[in-house]
Amino acid sequence: MASIFRRAGAQILAMLSSTASPGSDTTAVQWFAKTIAGVTQQFIKTSDLEYQITPSLSVAARMAYYLEDFYSSVSVGGSPVLTTAIQGAPGNNRQSVTTGNSVVFSGTGAALNWIVGGGELVHECRTRTPTVQDGTNQWSDRFGMSDQTSVSEPSNGVYFEADRATFGDNNVRIVTANTGSRTKTSTGSVQTAATFERWRFVVDSAGTSVQAFLNDTTAGSAVAATIPTVGLGAFFGQVVKTLGSTARQSDRDYFETYQVLSR
Repeated sequence: MASIFRRAGAQILAMLSSTASPGSDTTAVQWFAKTIAGVTQQFIKTSDLEYQITPSLSVAARMAYYLEDFYSSVSVGGSPVLTTAIQGAPGNNRQSVTTGNSVVFSGTGAALNWIVGGGELVHECRTRTPTVQDGTNQWSDRFGMSDQTSVSEPSNGVYFEADRATFGDNNVRIVTANTGSRTKTSTGSVQTAATFERWRFVVDSAGTSVQAFLNDTTAGSAVAATIPTVGLGAFFGQVVKTLGSTARQSDRDYFETYQVLSR
């Protein structure tokens, strides 16, 4: 039986079998390890929700893991985050803004535990915008990792940004920010209206390069400038209205962060 990880309130629930096998999927794109009952086991990610155990139980790398799936009301950044039911996305946070409004939440508080370097760092957000930006209504949509809890743009972080007011297009950019200096690189992709998409970035083990992905496909080129050197929170979401008076929103299905730590 395959090992299944279920997203549930930032915990990993695992169903394990001593006869587990890797199955027939040969397109796995990720692997990681988790220690269960003192035994370190390797897993292969074969789909959005399924992780297959490998035959080998040899010693593997240590790993840190965090998941926020919004299955219940939680408090992040000192503010309540409420769930909204959406078909196909159980556990969802909706950030809605109108004229002059802004919404921000961040899994920071006092826990800025994630530091680039010292092991490959991976962050993924499944998100959608019901309506794309146009000449009448525009907003800054940011999501990823940062140390920010206010409505201003992060001084430190790695995150995605759609900001038509600044750039004049709907391209999503990967942003690296370090002590107020930012590098914004287009991924060459735009958000698809009313469609959940998985935006992911990977920071290499040395903390010197960041690569963006959209639905497991490379998006744009790697970035090697202004990569943060301070601790970041596990997730960050921000929507700031910049033009128009009609309410616009972004829906976050989940944030997932993990790091395969260097020995």
